[in-house]
Amino acid sequence: MFCIKTHNYILLGLFASVCVGCSTYTPMRWNHTALSGADSDRQFLIDDGQCVAKSTAAVDVPQMPVRQGSTNISIQQQGSSTQIQDPDVFESYQDGVAQGSNQRRVDDARNAQHRVYAGCMAERGWSQVPAQP
Repeated sequence: MFCIKTHNYILLGLFASVCVGCSTYTPMRWNHTALSGADSDRQFLIDDGQCVAKSTAAVDVPQMPVRQGSTNISIQQQGSSTQIQDPDVFESYQDGVAQGSNQRRVDDARNAQHRVYAGCMAERGWSQVPAQP
């Protein structure tokens, strides 16, 4: 009984945290310091494309390796006997650690690309401002 109530409070707290986080998000847009209107829109397309190319060339995002094995338990029948093959728990743990490490490298590379992109846009006279509804 205690576990169910505690579980419900934890879920309620997580839900409230997500709602508060979503309500404080402010969408941003790029604004040019010297241009406006159609000129700004046209220049944004040019600068955006060039800065995406620059950030992609500057930072290589590593590819996530594809796991070759399976961690599922397989059951094989040979005649009248049944053989159960249990996956190696340590191997599964190592795969999870390696996958987490690889995901971290991918995230770091994408963050670096974003910083290069933002710097490139700022260099060309763009700044981020809150989007107007």
